[in-house]
Amino acid sequence: SLILTCFLFLFCYAKGFSQDFITVGDAYEIPVIQGEACLEAGTCFTLTEDSDNQRGAVWDLDTIDLSVSFDATFCLFLGESDDGADGFAFILRGPDSNDIGARGQGMGYGAVPPEEGIIPSVAIEYDTYDNGAEGNDMPDDHTSLFYNGNQAIPIEPSVPLLGLGVNAEDGVYHTTRIVWDALTFQLDMYFDDVLLISHNENIIESVFGGNSQVFWGFTSSTGGSSSLQQICFPTTSVITNDYFGCEGETVEFSFYIEGLTEYMWTDETGSILVDWNINSGVELTDTVITTDTSGTFFLDIEFNNNTISDSVEVTFIENPETPFE
Repeated sequence: SLILTCFLFLFCYAKGFSQDFITVGDAYEIPVIQGEACLEAGTCFTLTEDSDNQRGAVWDLDTIDLSVSFDATFCLFLGESDDGADGFAFILRGPDSNDIGARGQGMGYGAVPPEEGIIPSVAIEYDTYDNGAEGNDMPDDHTSLFYNGNQAIPIEPSVPLLGLGVNAEDGVYHTTRIVWDALTFQLDMYFDDVLLISHNENIIESVFGGNSQVFWGFTSSTGGSSSLQQICFPTTSVITNDYFGCEGETVEFSFYIEGLTEYMWTDETGSILVDWNINSGVELTDTVITTDTSGTFFLDIEFNNNTISDSVEVTFIENPETPFE
């Protein structure tokens, strides 16, 4: 006789940022920088030398899925002269787009004829040069957000990176944190832990035509003025698996790495399953979560001053009511 039972298939995949990159233009990989802000860095690049009319980009070789949230912190160097140029941009771009844009005020993603821009794309600028009204710029080193390489139409207004009159080309490595909430379509940018851009838009639809698969990376450029401009990526991304189980069974999952300072699991109702921090006086070596119900479980950790989030999906497969005999 043939008995139909619950067959269990385990689907596992890594979420977050990979560590395989491609450089374009004048960009090249460099040894890991030992600056205090870059202690968590694992891979570093020079995007432009302190030389005129350069442009460089670095891209993750794999697309990421914007239907999944991400949270990552990067270390960057904007130069050491207030007369330098032109700055950085964090880019999300469509798979069929150009991999680099224009020099100078184009910042390696915008369109400055005869060089084309990156379309479709979402760009968050770290602009260190005032190109005046033509570039929708302000005198201070600043940030703003643009769609499709069109620097004539800022989607979010420009705000200073470090405050009015404060130079970001200060020879110091700074951090930027990019957070995408796939549930609320919220894209946030922090610079040195200060929230500067908070943009709410379903960019999957409005920019990428419904395609949630995009490339991510950084671009940079120089023009008649220049700066040494470098970027470092973090060593740690949360990697979790999704699990399937049969009704009546239980599923166990966990996540642990050395160097954690905060650790929290919550379920989709907001109930806290684990809440630990380094000041609790209790050593954390591993935490195993056990469940017998389907649902989404959310992990938030702090690692080397980076807050990183991810989730686990658990699905229990219903057993057949009547077996086939």
